[in-house]
Parts: sequence; C-alpha cells; structure tokens
Amino acid sequence: MGLFSKTVDMGLNFVRASSKTEMVPTVDAQLINSLCSTFVSLLDDAKLDLKSENYMEAAKEVVANLYVFCFVWSIGASLDESVWDNFDDLVREGFDGLVKLPPNGDVHDFYVKFPENQLTNWKEMVPDLV
Repeated sequence: MGLFSKTVDMGLNFVRASSKTEMVPTVDAQLINSLCSTFVSLLDDAKLDLKSENYMEAAKEVVANLYVFCFVWSIGASLDESVWDNFDDLVREGFDGLVKLPPNGDVHDFYVKFPENQLTNWKEMVPDLV
C-alpha cells in the first residue's frame, strides 16, 4: 500500500490540474480502478515465488516496477500529448527513490520485461515497421 498511498493523489492531482489535459474525460474512481485492475491482471506474469524465504525482498522491486508501469498506463493513459513531458517529470520525481526508472526515454517508452523484472524499452519487443 506504500507506493499507492505515496503516488496516487499526486497523479490524480496532475490529471485534474487542468481540464484540457485529457483527451477523453475521466473520473478519479475510474483511473484508480484501471490502475488496480491492470496491476492485478499483470501480477501473475511476475511469477513471484511466495514460498521462498526472502520472497518479500525480491517481491518489492517486482511490485514497484509493475506498479509504476500500471500507474503510467492508467493515471496517465488519457493525457493529451501536450502534457506528456510534464507527466514524465512528475513520475520521475514522484517515484524517485521508490523505483529505478531508465534515464533515457519517456515513461511511456517502457514495459516490465519478465522474468528479468526490468523496465525495458518497447523497441526491444516491437520491431520497426519500416
């Protein structure tokens, strides 16, 4: 609950700061539901070994990486492209010390690669179309 309580209000406040930031209007409950649903739907992919002695320590990084990915693609999903740079700054500052975000690229450029549990650029998974 730590990541959620430290970041969700920050994200919602950003979205609500201006009525012109969303391409499709949303409500807070919808964004939070999307965050939680996306997180739960992807958690199985993490293949956490909950029977190991140190599972809590190993799970922290996995959960943090998965949570920031879900945060970006739920709280930030409806944002207009004109505020993506500001949202990138918000996520990097808000998650500083909680998640190790790749230094280059926008926060929208990454997914969680399992089983490595790395925030990886989409370009590694999706080939160029040209």
